[in-house]
Amino acid sequence: MHSLRTRSLLTAAATAFAAALLIILLAGCKGEDTPAEPEPGIDLPVTGDHVTDAQGNVGFDLGGLSLDITVQDAAQQPLEGILLRVSLSSNYVCVVANDSSSQYYPDIAIETLPTHASTQKPARSPAASQQTIYIVMTLTETTLLVYEYATDPDHIGDLRDEQHITWVCDSLNAEDLLAVIASYEGWVQQIGKILHVTETAGEKLGYTTRTIAFAEDIVNAGLPLFVALLGEALGIFGDDIGYYCYGTHSDGRVITPIYLMDIELHRDFELRLTLTWGQDPSDLDSHLWTPEIEGSTYHVYYASQGSQESAPYAELDVDDVTSYGPENITIYQFFPGTYYYSVFHFSGAGTIATSSANVTVLGPEGELHSLDVPPDSAEANWWWNVLTVNGETGDITIVDEISPNPPMPYLAGPQDWNRPK
Repeated sequence: MHSLRTRSLLTAAATAFAAALLIILLAGCKGEDTPAEPEPGIDLPVTGDHVTDAQGNVGFDLGGLSLDITVQDAAQQPLEGILLRVSLSSNYVCVVANDSSSQYYPDIAIETLPTHASTQKPARSPAASQQTIYIVMTLTETTLLVYEYATDPDHIGDLRDEQHITWVCDSLNAEDLLAVIASYEGWVQQIGKILHVTETAGEKLGYTTRTIAFAEDIVNAGLPLFVALLGEALGIFGDDIGYYCYGTHSDGRVITPIYLMDIELHRDFELRLTLTWGQDPSDLDSHLWTPEIEGSTYHVYYASQGSQESAPYAELDVDDVTSYGPENITIYQFFPGTYYYSVFHFSGAGTIATSSANVTVLGPEGELHSLDVPPDSAEANWWWNVLTVNGETGDITIVDEISPNPPMPYLAGPQDWNRPK
């Protein structure tokens, strides 16, 4: 997965910078307990909304500070009509780019405000006292509904500590979080589609920090898929209670990503198996066979999705038929005997071996395994027999085998493997 590339160019010459606005902006950090108040007439943070022109540019003058922002695609072609929210706080300028068509993921650039200097770009000659910050944002084209940054954007953690930003915080489960995102319109919703997991929360989830961006139509995807995406990208499950915060301007506009500050884990399951894959084949299916439970054995898959509350005490959350996934099968209660988990190539170009499929195995305490489909030879409608689980001990045996056959009988036989859904 490629990183969202946010690049900034800031050059400084050692000349005095005495512009009144920037002095006011930088006056806000005298001490953690006694922050300086801005002078009358200046409402920190300063913020504005802009749209890129045909050259992918937005430029504007704030008196002593000038911002020159360029938005481009991976081929360095300018992107017109990208919505930008630009905010200046005590120490940083924050730019969030959002493509309302969902062709590109949202992106964020956070730059440190210079304390003094004069910058100059070739072919432009700002006044000696003028400070110019140049920011180039390279947007990544949308493939999945959620994108994970390879590395956190610069200063994203520091922005959470900025003064003069009004922070709105609440404890939310996944359903509540989606409702918050869906309840806003326009810019508030768009800014809220970048989510950063802080160190405090990340340590409880089995990593340090993490940042993701949701595609524009995440709200329309619905709650089951939203929950599945949170689980696959961040290890957050539907009943986990997160303490989320986002920063606002005094007029109520949201100007920061959403921050997951802390989390209370609610893991009422034994095992969760998460399947993701590439664009082709378009439809892979998760399958789980159980041992005998209350007098019967069960096959959990798209036509029989199981139940959390009754036998088989295992459930498939969603049948994704349009590429990528995720699909989750969750086992809520183990029973003695062997569980078999496999992935089937139901339809679409390519084979199971060329699908880029991945299965993440999660237990109550976090990730146990991450398995990629082996690059073996395969034909259409073949299987990836992934693993077995001992229901008595919980021990997992990795099978990792490409096969023309499933590990257990499938209804009436092979003729039912890819019957119409």
